[in-house]
Amino acid sequence: MIELLSPAGDIESLYYAIYAGCDAVYIGGKNFGARKYAKNFSDEELKQARYITKLYGVKLYITLNTLVYDSEWEEITEYIRFLYKLGVDAVIVQDIGLVDYINKKFPNLTIHASTQMNAHNKNTLEKLKQMGVKRVVLAREVSLDNINNIDTDIEREIFIHGALCVSYSGCCLLSSYIGKRSGNRGECAGTCRLPYELYNGNDKINTDGKYLLSMKDLCTLEKLDQILKSNVNSLKIEGRMKSKEYVYYVTKIYRKYIDMYYKCGNIKIDEEDNNLLKILFNRNFTNGYLFDSKNNINIKTSNNIGLYIGNVIDYKNNKCKIKLNKKLEVNDGIRIVNKNSEIGLIVNKIEENKNNIVTIFPNHKIEVGSKVFITSKNNLVVNPTKIDINMNIEINDNSIIVEIYNDRKNITCKSNNIIERAKNNPIDIEFIKKHMSKLGNTPFKINKINITNIPNNIYINIGKINEFRRECIQKFIDELTKNDIDFIENDYNLKTYKSNSNIEYSVFVKNEAQFNEVIKYPLNRIYVDYNIYNKYKNMYNNLVLVLPRINYIDYKLNNERLLIRELGSLKYASDNYVISDYTLNVTNSYSVNYLKENNVKRITLSTEFDKNNIDIKDKNDLEMIIYGKIELAISKYCVISNVLNKNKGCKLCRDNNFYLSDRLNSKYKLINDEYCNSIILSSRPYDNIDLIEKYIDSGISNFRLNFYDESEDTIINILNKIYK
Repeated sequence: MIELLSPAGDIESLYYAIYAGCDAVYIGGKNFGARKYAKNFSDEELKQARYITKLYGVKLYITLNTLVYDSEWEEITEYIRFLYKLGVDAVIVQDIGLVDYINKKFPNLTIHASTQMNAHNKNTLEKLKQMGVKRVVLAREVSLDNINNIDTDIEREIFIHGALCVSYSGCCLLSSYIGKRSGNRGECAGTCRLPYELYNGNDKINTDGKYLLSMKDLCTLEKLDQILKSNVNSLKIEGRMKSKEYVYYVTKIYRKYIDMYYKCGNIKIDEEDNNLLKILFNRNFTNGYLFDSKNNINIKTSNNIGLYIGNVIDYKNNKCKIKLNKKLEVNDGIRIVNKNSEIGLIVNKIEENKNNIVTIFPNHKIEVGSKVFITSKNNLVVNPTKIDINMNIEINDNSIIVEIYNDRKNITCKSNNIIERAKNNPIDIEFIKKHMSKLGNTPFKINKINITNIPNNIYINIGKINEFRRECIQKFIDELTKNDIDFIENDYNLKTYKSNSNIEYSVFVKNEAQFNEVIKYPLNRIYVDYNIYNKYKNMYNNLVLVLPRINYIDYKLNNERLLIRELGSLKYASDNYVISDYTLNVTNSYSVNYLKENNVKRITLSTEFDKNNIDIKDKNDLEMIIYGKIELAISKYCVISNVLNKNKGCKLCRDNNFYLSDRLNSKYKLINDEYCNSIILSSRPYDNIDLIEKYIDSGISNFRLNFYDESEDTIINILNKIYK
């Protein structure tokens, strides 16, 4: 049966996820998780979480889905050792160096590859399997059809509900660049949820809303039967920063329909469940790229919309009349929306009228005709779940033997010296059932109890049988929660590689006009697209073919010079001269070590280092970007096509000068790749040219300049500055 995987940001949410029927739960500690601003779990709370999940038979996965620096390696090693000994079921990892390190140092610790690894093709899944990964959390952009067509023997996990990212996960630097809070370090500020304007050159394009990058929320309930027929192993609900009520009810609703499918072979969805999902949180729902939806952006708002329940029909003297189509209750949260504004409030008093008209008493002036939406319900009830157990009880003249069992564990307890001869009132079966079934505040309830062979004329003191029952229950708890891991820890030593210490310069260009200028300089490498590479590779031996960052093609390449931009392209390193780009998010010596072991000749560092502190020990064969715009995000959603209502492949981006403008009037150029994925460039060039000598002194000897939309004159000036 497929796994239902729920989020939890704290202990209370963990209990709620379990009560709602999840099979597994994912949580994060205080560090190294991609939701740094959730409450998260201290080490003591992680111990408690492991105890709770063991008790209830739920798997526990811990997020380690951020990039790691060398200076943090001792800390994260100790943390992983702690989690391993704790007996967690898996760790969810983004950093390729950390994946390789865990696999070699702690070989029995199960690794799941985070969606932050941007796993979107078969080659990536094959590579992750080779790295020792058991499960891959696939990129949200991969369709269910594509997932079903990947025949790699590795577990697949997909998101089925919750917030979506506009960028391929692990490929977004928007928050890092704009807000100095790195999404790859768990600090995402949600900059895609801010308002933007679209321009073509100096001409502003009118749009129906200002939230041009704000994705709708994912809801796959109506497609759940198709998912359950697929080769997916785990269904993941997003929401570690959501409320415990959200966690409970979203989990409960999906649990209900998963069970319905397996019991009945089909699913019939209750409208009230759909409505509740909308109230809990939605920015409008979409089936997402999982089902190739083309309408995934809510351009009008980035906030929770809730459920539409009616319209304002009258307002006088703080009395607001609403014509309802859904029920409204005291203490419900609502949004009242009109063309010019929206108001959020809690309903503290309601007067019932005829014909589904109610009166509320807001402390705001309300415009007649405004729409009303419920955004929270006050009467959501959470029912704690008890664990079913069974008892077989046998009594003889000297002792009681009790077997406690369920579908996971069984134990046997024997009590001597509590059986006495009855003087007046001998006990019977009902007495034993009554006192052995008193489970009170324990997490258990009796499913069935079977008593055999009770002698005549015996007596048991009530205090003694209660004490015996408590001992039996504690023994069963101990059996359920015991830690039976096979802990293995190996040595791991970074290898030393010979390197070329000569100072080398490379340039990345986007078009042939730029290429014709840079070729005049004594550059060691020029990174170019397929057309330029094929046209000139026999004329110049310093050309490097740039492979796509999002890649669904299995190329036939041999003896070529390649810049790879995603993990799956690492397969080409055995037959070609391969350089890895900054898009592989290399931030530590362990990632460098892994890539070198896999025949990568040059490794481009992440742009998220502090420019004054390149925190990495192994600086051999590293390349560093010292000038140029950076790809802040790459999205399957195209702003230009969506806003201008054009079809995929319209190529408008190639013939025009489109860019986004934010609240500070910073301009972010939009370009598309060969698959019409939309790329958002930084508003200004990344410029560390003045720090070259410092970097050389630190041991870095390869430097790159990225030219996207620079003119030929600008390129000449920059290269002259370098060579001067």
